[in-house]
Amino acid sequence: MSMKGTIRHLLDPRDYSFTRSFGVTKQDLPPREYNYDLGIRMPDQNADGYRNGCTGYTQADIATDQDAIPYDPIFTYEKTCLIEGHGPERGCSIRNSAKTGIVYGMKGEHEENDAQALTHRRGAFYSVEKVSGCDWFDSMRLALRKSGTSISVGTLWFLEWGETASDGILTPYFYFDGKWDEESGHNYKICGEKTINGQPYLIAKPWLGKNFGDNGWCYFSRETFNKVFDIYGTIAIIQTRATPQDIITIRITILQFLILYLGRIINMRAYA
Repeated sequence: MSMKGTIRHLLDPRDYSFTRSFGVTKQDLPPREYNYDLGIRMPDQNADGYRNGCTGYTQADIATDQDAIPYDPIFTYEKTCLIEGHGPERGCSIRNSAKTGIVYGMKGEHEENDAQALTHRRGAFYSVEKVSGCDWFDSMRLALRKSGTSISVGTLWFLEWGETASDGILTPYFYFDGKWDEESGHNYKICGEKTINGQPYLIAKPWLGKNFGDNGWCYFSRETFNKVFDIYGTIAIIQTRATPQDIITIRITILQFLILYLGRIINMRAYA
């Protein structure tokens, strides 16, 4: 199973920090079992014909959990492709996919036009960073509990995980030769915690349908998650619902873009 649904993400100082913005600190993490997923659907992006569309599935599904409205992942994916200037033959940046929700909103599966999608705009997104004194695994657990919503995660997705058994546990024994571009990049959501044999696991939903893993779910142990997330180029973000101030900011940004665009046209004509 080879997917090129997302790219390697480099550090961007413009990202908002979830840790600093919301005061996430190291603390005891007693066992808890929860799943923010509403159980509305378990899609298979490959069966749907969108092999590279995982960014659309992830952002739409997280918004679905937040609003209890089934959103169309293909709308989100295609709008992100439009932003990036390419067709569906390529994957997308997770940051750009989140920006799609800010600019275009989310389209309900039974809604008919883009104007309706604008009523479901998303808010700012925040980069989930390693919390001081914690590993990546516990940093994700803290972010999940603090935010009360799922995390959009982008990592490599290894061939070895395609053989995941019905228990859904992803193996830590995968091979990586250091060449990101030769592997499969995948965007999926981390949506909760599950205790297996007395140990905590992160719950992941990877858009591979009910025949994959545990009826579509898979689980990261501490060892597996830390190992894959230590590979440079991974990303994790939390996106909030839009606030009234977010909508004002969006309108101002679009207006500034239009003024800049019109100014360029006027200048071009002046020097023609």
